Amino acid sequence: MAATTKTDDPVLTALRADYQAKYTEANAILADPAATSERIRRANSLTEELQSLEQRIDDRTADLERSEQARARLDESKRWAGQRVRTLPFSVASGDEPTERYRNGAGSASYKNYGPLDRSTREFFEEMGPGLFGQKKWDLLSSNEYKADFFDYLRKGNRALDLHTKTLMEGMDDQGGVFAPAELIARIIGRLPAPTSLRALVTTLTTGRDTLIMPRKQYSDSGDQYTTAFRVTWTGEIPNDGTGAVAQVNDTNLLGNVEIPVHTAMLNAPVTRNLVEDSAFPIQAWLESELAQVTDLEYENQILNGSSIGQPTGLYFGAASGNAEGNTYPEVILSSTAGGIDYGLTVGMQTALAPQYETSDSLCWVCNKRSTLAALMKLVDSQNRPLFTTGYDDSGMVRARERRLLGDPIVVSNFAQNVGSANFPLIYGDLKGYYIAQRVGFSIQVLDQTRAKANQIELVGRIRFGGRPIEPWRIKLGKSNNS
Repeated sequence: MAATTKTDDPVLTALRADYQAKYTEANAILADPAATSERIRRANSLTEELQSLEQRIDDRTADLERSEQARARLDESKRWAGQRVRTLPFSVASGDEPTERYRNGAGSASYKNYGPLDRSTREFFEEMGPGLFGQKKWDLLSSNEYKADFFDYLRKGNRALDLHTKTLMEGMDDQGGVFAPAELIARIIGRLPAPTSLRALVTTLTTGRDTLIMPRKQYSDSGDQYTTAFRVTWTGEIPNDGTGAVAQVNDTNLLGNVEIPVHTAMLNAPVTRNLVEDSAFPIQAWLESELAQVTDLEYENQILNGSSIGQPTGLYFGAASGNAEGNTYPEVILSSTAGGIDYGLTVGMQTALAPQYETSDSLCWVCNKRSTLAALMKLVDSQNRPLFTTGYDDSGMVRARERRLLGDPIVVSNFAQNVGSANFPLIYGDLKGYYIAQRVGFSIQVLDQTRAKANQIELVGRIRFGGRPIEPWRIKLGKSNNS
């Protein structure tokens, strides 16, 4: 029975006909300027059905291609099974008499004019090779590389032999193929690191000292309107007191200093000298890249979780339920759900941010994926319809939902806190309010003397930076609890 192809498959033909009919109908409706609302809704419904049909057509086409490939392999196996019995690749007959074909599974083999193999004959065939193939040899002889090299040798003779000795000899285990090593791919399999996005969103300043000091206005206005205590006084043509004293302002607390101390962190990786010398893989370069990867992750971790004790001050440091907007810590917004997050929390955090910070390129939400983002995507209304959606065009579970919350992008960080009654799983605002003071970037020293007696070398990495929220009023923390 012949295999069904893509041109005569009745299922595929029916799907394509259905697709063409729906496409023609939808196109006619959309091209009609007098189409009613009902017909336009019909065209929209047809468009969605066309997307489903496209997937079904692709799936059916792939199934037919796999079927054709399987049929081709089956026909090839049938053709191979019907081949004549192979003869020996070299003659063991005397005179002009033909070589007798060997028989698989016969128990014992005999050759024309030799009879049963005696000891000397067996030794002859063991030395010269009876022409039998192992799996490794058969796979190599069937490869395109071996065929190309062998044909080149037939055309050019010994002139090309040196160019293809490795390939041709590898196909003969008893002639050196056992010395051909397996191929080593210079790639190590492992997990991918967590994404590191926050460092690019915060403010980074370079310093040449161990402490970075900046002046900052001391004035704090809960209404986010004025930045100093200066105000306009309406005096008329002549001030009432005649001296202008009513216009004087107490500027005692106008300016102050804010400091970012720089801290030092170290990491190391010892490795044996033999491994570096003998490895077919660039082990030292790989270790250096792994250490650099760790420092990138540490920046992400410290921006959020730094303890300020010998290390930077993270956004979570000092977070408490009563924190209001000020110059010290980010404001904390409470959820209306005990031990969880809800729609009200997201609205409360977004509306708590002053409007002058809404246009920043660093404005975003920060949360982890497995706990907080999962909880957000599970929020539903009273009819069990998901809230994490963009409306009708995003309904169902087929299309990927864009990672935006109330119009602002979501940045996923594995170092953000989980949902919990004592945790702060959501961060919102302009992350430029967090400052990093960069003293020395990541550097590596290779110590080949200190561990010489242990036959080791050591890679030592070093970074120096500090950080803290300098403009905490730009950032809001959401607590997954109502108290």
